Amino acid sequence: MILKSSRIRVSDTATIAAYFAAEGENEEISWLQGTQAEIQLMGITAKLAGRAFSVRHVIVAPGEKLGGPELGQILDNVCAEYGVTKNMKDRITAVVHKKPREEGSGFEHHYHFALPEVDSETGRVLDSKFTHMRNEKLSRLAELQTGHEITLGRFNREVFDALSKEHPDIDLSRYQAALEDAALASGMDRSDWKSCRAESSYTSTSYQVIKRKARAAGVEADLSLPKVRSLMRKWASTRTPKQFIEHVLASGYELRLGTKQGIWRLHGHGHDLGSIDRLSGIKRHKIDEIMERKYDVSIGHKDANDRFSR
Repeated sequence: MILKSSRIRVSDTATIAAYFAAEGENEEISWLQGTQAEIQLMGITAKLAGRAFSVRHVIVAPGEKLGGPELGQILDNVCAEYGVTKNMKDRITAVVHKKPREEGSGFEHHYHFALPEVDSETGRVLDSKFTHMRNEKLSRLAELQTGHEITLGRFNREVFDALSKEHPDIDLSRYQAALEDAALASGMDRSDWKSCRAESSYTSTSYQVIKRKARAAGVEADLSLPKVRSLMRKWASTRTPKQFIEHVLASGYELRLGTKQGIWRLHGHGHDLGSIDRLSGIKRHKIDEIMERKYDVSIGHKDANDRFSR
């Protein structure tokens, strides 16, 4: 589950209000609470109070179906975390956006909340310290409370310790097990599980989509990025870079130029698994040299559709 938040400046209040109501790429928009005008009112309140920010925009994007009571619990967690008063909570505006998804790519609904940054009664503003870490904590808390799949992040030690202290009633065994598995897959000792930090390629939205598609297709083991990375590192450690490339291609994988020119990416079962240099640990210029020399590929003249496989 992905939970993100951002502070909206007073000058951008009308823009975020319009975004909540805009169809854009969405197939369907439903107002759960409040109106577009009420978001704009948050801007007026903040301006009168002399504050720079008007709205705390919170996005909840679950990978699985989320029920109303579960969504309410997540919002309660956000309010408790950032000090949303009852007066502010009564003014929260919420919409659900529905986007068409490919089969197996995840839940089609995601939720947007507009929380007032300023308490109209006291002039008090919401807490805004260490939001990335705290949002990660709120994401893990939501997954534990809903039973959704655990996603790893950048602040696992801090988040695990905070949840242990703040929510002693919650069973963290699923979180610990996920961290232990990830530690092993990355070459660490299982006992060092708290030190495991997900790399950006493992925590991106695209990775979550790949995992769900893999699970739906029954090939999760083949497309698990930590396992793929571990396999690539193992192959690279016992071969020269040239031998490694040959072995990768002979094993049923493909190498394709990504949308960023000059970056070779590994594909398996039709899915982009990430840049081959990051997965294998081999320097990018080495990969480029091999592809240019062995396959006569000029990086500057090939496009993203070029691929090599056996």
